[in-house]
Amino acid sequence: MFKKIIAFAMAVLLALMAAGCYARPNSRGYVFLTPGQRAFNETVDAFFQAVDERDKEAVRELFAPYALEEMAMDFEEEIERLFAFYPGPTQNCERDAFEAYSTGSSDHGVKSRYYGQTFAVACGGITYYCDIYLAARNDKEPDAVGIWKVSLVSEKAICSEGFQFPSEPGVYVVEDAPGDYDTRRIAGYPEVFVPVDRHLTEKEIVDFLEEDASFSHFRERFGEPNSETSRYSRYAYELEEKEGEKRYAILAVRNREEGGKESEAYEKGTVWRVAVHNETEIGWLYVLWGEEKWEGG
Repeated sequence: MFKKIIAFAMAVLLALMAAGCYARPNSRGYVFLTPGQRAFNETVDAFFQAVDERDKEAVRELFAPYALEEMAMDFEEEIERLFAFYPGPTQNCERDAFEAYSTGSSDHGVKSRYYGQTFAVACGGITYYCDIYLAARNDKEPDAVGIWKVSLVSEKAICSEGFQFPSEPGVYVVEDAPGDYDTRRIAGYPEVFVPVDRHLTEKEIVDFLEEDASFSHFRERFGEPNSETSRYSRYAYELEEKEGEKRYAILAVRNREEGGKESEAYEKGTVWRVAVHNETEIGWLYVLWGEEKWEGG
């Protein structure tokens, strides 16, 4: 029965993640954390502290007793693999950029609350990606409180085709993936990156698009993008570094036809915005060309 409850909670949580639900800041930009969110952050901090200190018992104590019972793996062996993969100490944990997604329920005052999040974490100048799911509260099943699963993977692994984080309880380490390809973090996300020998400037981009906003013509002129993503049909072109920081021009391209009087301006294959991003910031640094908001959808 408990596994069915966990499975249902995770399914709801994944649906919330897909919908982009997160803790929203108030008018002054501050994010109010619930007790459950604070408990989530404290657990994540404690987990990486235990990993940095190579304290297997401390890691074990953070897991829910039910999760430890249900694991189909040798917990000790997987912890050793994690220690070998992630040398520590943790330099940066970027979960604040992606607020924890949550789901929960209340039955006549008997409450439960589950949290999950995927975020970047760095040590030794290398970026890894952690996916963690835990119960911060479960009044009905106290042994369910704690970490259910945690995965730590390389950038190459998370960028591999069809990659999915495991859903079963345990500790998972994914170091490599098939294929020979480069990766980069672009606008906070890990992406497959194709090196291209060119030196593209912001002025060249603006001058071209002022005359012709066709993305196919842009590709003919400047070549293939360094990275492309299915998120809103975005294409990244590497710019010259600025003060030692990698920069990217991300072209947002219209990927469907739109009716109405604006359809000519927004026909399929049209670039409607170019924004400049760095590696880690989720939002753009500034809009280089086009619209900050797109009213077409």
